[in-house]
Parts: sequence; C-alpha cells; structure tokens
Amino acid sequence: MSTIRTILGDVDAGELGFTDSHAHLIMDRDLIVKQHPEFRLDSIEKVSHEVASFMQAGGRAVVEMSPIGCGRNVEAMVEVAQHTGLRVIACTGLHRDEYYLDSHWRWFYSPEQMAQLFIEEIEQGMDANSYNGPFVKRTTARAGVIKVASEYQFISRAERNVMLAAALAHQQTGAPISSHTEQGTMGIEQADFLIAQGVDPAHIIIGHMDRNPDYHVHRELAERGVYLCYDTPSRVKYFPECTFIDLVRKMVEGGYSSQLLWGSDLARRNYLVAYGGGPGMAYFPGPFRNRMRLEGLAEEVIEGLFANNPARAFAFAS
Repeated sequence: MSTIRTILGDVDAGELGFTDSHAHLIMDRDLIVKQHPEFRLDSIEKVSHEVASFMQAGGRAVVEMSPIGCGRNVEAMVEVAQHTGLRVIACTGLHRDEYYLDSHWRWFYSPEQMAQLFIEEIEQGMDANSYNGPFVKRTTARAGVIKVASEYQFISRAERNVMLAAALAHQQTGAPISSHTEQGTMGIEQADFLIAQGVDPAHIIIGHMDRNPDYHVHRELAERGVYLCYDTPSRVKYFPECTFIDLVRKMVEGGYSSQLLWGSDLARRNYLVAYGGGPGMAYFPGPFRNRMRLEGLAEEVIEGLFANNPARAFAFAS
C-alpha cells in the first residue's frame, strides 16, 4: 500500500483525489512577505473560503510548497485542513537563496545537519518556528515532501548543499523531493544531481517546467524518469493556456503522460477570489478541466494529470 503523508496523518495514495501539486495556502511571515507584500496570505478565514470553493468544484488535496523560513505557518495550515477537510501535504526543505537573510542557518549548516532537520520534520513533526529558534515548537503535523530550488540558469553552492541534504533526508525517510526551477531552467541539472546522489527518479518532481515550454527539454527530463510539474494555466503573463494544452498534448504523444503533474502556484493575493482577485482555486477543477476536455484531451490524461499521477508522485518510497 502506497502512503502519502498529510498534515493530519498518513493516507492511502488511492484516497488523494484531484490534487493541486504546487499550492500556497498560508504565507504570513519571514523575509519573503517583506520583499513581496502581495505574497502575504494571512487569513485563515479567507483561505478556508477559497478551499471550500475548490472542493465544491471537485478538488480534494493540495501540496503546500511554502518551506522552512519562507512564509510557512504550520499551525494555520492545520486549522485550514481541520475546518475544510482538505488533504494538505506540507513541505520541509528550503527555497532559493534570495529569500533568506545572510544570518540564516542555511548558510552555515552542513548538508548532514540540514538533512537531520528535514528528517525530524518528516518523522516527528514540523517546527512551528521553522528552526528560527531559540526553541523548537514541534507540532504533530509531519511534512510529506522536501523542497529544493535553484536560480535562473545556475544552481548556487548553497542550493547544491540543500539538494544534497534533501537527498540524504529522502534516503532515510522515503519522502519525495519537489523542486522550484526559476523560469523552467536547470531542471535537467537538478534531476541529474539528485539522481547522482542515489535518489530514485520516480520520487523527484521538477517544478515550474512549463515556464520554459521547450518540448526538447521536457522530453529530456521525462526520459530520466522524473515527474514534471506544470503551473502556468490561468496566468497569461507567462503564456496563453493554449501553450500549456499544446505542451501536454506533445508529452502525451511522446508517451510521457504518466509523468505530468499540475499545480496552481497561486501565491499572490490578486490570484485568489477570497482576497478580491482571480481566477481562484476553483477555476482548475471546474472551468479549466472542462477546457481540457473541449480541447480533445482524453479523460484518462486529465485524470492522470490531476489525480492518478500525484497519487504516485507524492507517495513515500517503501
């Protein structure tokens, strides 16, 4: 039986349902919301309304990708999950260098030390204080995925150390690893680095890849056996949705449909209806899923992208 770790407990992978594989529900602290005030998602009431609309449209689960020290509020996420019944997979790990002050421990801890912190969050419970100290406030909510990240066109030394820590934590816990790529660059390099550290590609998810909708690059990644997570639909500042549809169609024709995931990445207030913006979380299980049908994508492809594939991708290695 494959197991997925949510913040309210482990569930069988077959119970996951329609899944947003890269979401942000709560971000209410840390440097990131000082740098980007539009990222401040700080209302449990508002996000609960947003989640309710998502679930009414058919949504069942999200992967909350706000990591340690980058906006994450574990206790608020637990409240949202308890109020709404949403299955929330939360992450440990770290984001890109720019989101951390130069005094943060990420710059000084060894990969082995960071790995131990990640392991504790996966096996014991996430720290409500994100290891910002001086005390650890261990919650009962355990992380179900490890986040890593890289820069536009390069991976910094510090980010390589985080990736090595993630590989070490994966090897001990079996937790999947999900990445941030900047504008869809360095995905192949991320995958190759993690695979070289002994991570099974079936437990690697490379994120934001459709921001670089180059089929050659996507095919190269898929040939390595990893998952690719797409998230541009609804945000035409990147590309019109037809670009996403065409890319999915090419990947299906290439035989890679079982390796595709979808995430909303609605990390700004003006993306969410509850904050007065749009399109909101309900857009994807509702109108956008219908558009994929109208575009002629097979139901099994749509079901794979939104449900079956994430059920495999976020399952722990046995």
